[in-house]
Amino acid sequence: MNKFLHDLRDCRQWTDEELTSQLHKTVARERDCLVDLLVRLGEFDRRSLSLTKGYPDLYEYCMRSLKYSRSGAARRIAAARAGRKYPSLLVMLASGELSLVGAAMLGPHLRPDNRRRLSRAVRGRTQEEVAQLIAAIAPQYAKRDSIRILSASNSAIEDRSSASAAISISPLVDAGVASPIDSAAPGGVVANPAHESKKRAVALYTASITITQETRDLLKRAQEVLRHQAPKGELDPILRMALELLLDKFDRDRRKPRAGRPSKRSQGRSSRHIPEAVKQEVWKRDGGQCTYVGEGGLRCSSRACMEFDHKKPFARGGRSDSPDNIRAMCRAHNQLLGRLEFGYPPGSSYG
Repeated sequence: MNKFLHDLRDCRQWTDEELTSQLHKTVARERDCLVDLLVRLGEFDRRSLSLTKGYPDLYEYCMRSLKYSRSGAARRIAAARAGRKYPSLLVMLASGELSLVGAAMLGPHLRPDNRRRLSRAVRGRTQEEVAQLIAAIAPQYAKRDSIRILSASNSAIEDRSSASAAISISPLVDAGVASPIDSAAPGGVVANPAHESKKRAVALYTASITITQETRDLLKRAQEVLRHQAPKGELDPILRMALELLLDKFDRDRRKPRAGRPSKRSQGRSSRHIPEAVKQEVWKRDGGQCTYVGEGGLRCSSRACMEFDHKKPFARGGRSDSPDNIRAMCRAHNQLLGRLEFGYPPGSSYG
């Protein structure tokens, strides 16, 4: 901190020429540091070290351990992976011929047959010009789905489960679906939470998604069928009902135990198949969260892409009918343990 304060005092004494020179030197050092960071991050990614430290993926590691923002983490990961495959991108970054954002946007579209042509095309271009180039070579490139908060009360922090969503999807008005605001207004349907939602809503979010024609037709039909529940075609109650039904079927936290006798397939210790009763017990015991613990004692926080893992592998005599030998594990860590146990190549899994 003292060094920063010292530099702050010194720069005020510099002439205009000295300040300009120091600024350009600092920018060059910043670019060098950025390339050094991307090289190290790319190798860190290649070794899957974020998994061994207890994080579900590199993205989560960059946010929680390296303290990057969501966009900052995504850009650096994309640029690091592209730079690992095509080092010429790192050279362009170091020279200032390509920005970090440009490298992150360009990386997913580079292939051995086009990397030279695209690298020449983006050299010295601004971020907007790189985006235009990508739009020309990849017309399907679309903005990512996003959800952001609009407003919240203090109670929203205590109980996020009561949040209500305001979602904009366009165009649906031209299909004869009335807008809750103004059926003649251009631009599409904007779901405005009804007075019933306002009474219990403590937070409002806006969501932007890109959907196919098929999904759009399904949504339009849902608005027609559910007009009693959503008289003006509001999307919030329709999506909520759809998600409730989906989670009742697939979410083990909401699934009710089944009655009845276990099948012959699930009986005994000689089958790889894990009985449903064992899965339910393990899921409840582990809290539906990955049980992998990293080198520093950090437990993986993932609750997505969950699988059931044999502590003692079935191939080595591990039982499938005992909850003591089964644990919840995210797919990434299940695959990591499989590679460590059996030397499987990346991308494979075991159970």
